[in-house]
Parts: sequence; structure tokens; C-alpha cells
Amino acid sequence: MKSTSVILTIIMAFITFQLSSATSQSLRITIQNLKASEKGAIRIAIFCDEKGFKDEKEHRLVVCEKSEIIDGKLKLEIPIKKGIYGISVLDDENNSGKMEYKLIGIPKEGFGFSNYTLKLMKKPKFKDFNFQLCEKETKEILVSMKYF
Repeated sequence: MKSTSVILTIIMAFITFQLSSATSQSLRITIQNLKASEKGAIRIAIFCDEKGFKDEKEHRLVVCEKSEIIDGKLKLEIPIKKGIYGISVLDDENNSGKMEYKLIGIPKEGFGFSNYTLKLMKKPKFKDFNFQLCEKETKEILVSMKYF
């Protein structure tokens, strides 16, 4: 009976170690300059390469309620494996799941990218806003929203 207890303790310790080491990294994201609005949701898309970004096929999607916004800011922490990532944020006011545009291609909804400020009126490339997350790292990410 005692040996069964010891074996179970070892198995539980191993499982706990495996789970904790699998996600010992995280992204601590601050989204700022959010417009005050109760409509819709904030969509945070995490991409891991240019193809995924270009095809709008995110590696991971996190949707946050607007009730979580305090003083124009939303803060969250996401556990994730080490790797190269880029984040885009959409203030999806109509909950369509995609960016809406005005007649001449100007975005109707707010958007932002990880550690990147829009310089021109064109969509950035993945390399413009990507970053590396190393093992056992908590990476601080700032996204400044842009509205037209």
C-alpha cells in the first residue's frame, strides 16, 4: 500500500512538472487607447508567421468583453509556448469577427499591433510587429489602438 502511494505521488509530480514546463512562458499584454464603447468585443489574434497573418489564420484567438476595459486600457496575461509571435488587435464593434472598411479602404473599427505604431496607411508585414518569446520568459507587449 505504501509503495502505491509513493508511485502515485511520483506520477502526480511528473504530470505537474510537465504541465508547468509546457506553458512556463507568457505574454503580458496591455492594450491602450481603446475607445469607450459597450458594443462588440476586443479580438486579440496571435500569429506565428507571415503566411498565417496574410491569410488571417491566427495561431490563437482571445476574445475579451469590453466590460474588462478600465480607463481605455485592457490588460491580460496569456500562457503560451516559446516561439516567434505577432499580435493584432481588433475593436470589433459589430461582432462580425473581421475588420470593416469605409468606401476608400479606411478601417471603420479600431486596430493595433504588438509593439508597433502604424506609420503609413497600409497593412504592416509580420516582421514589422513580431517578437520572440524565450523559454521561461514573461514578455511585456504594448498595443496602441488606432481609430479613424
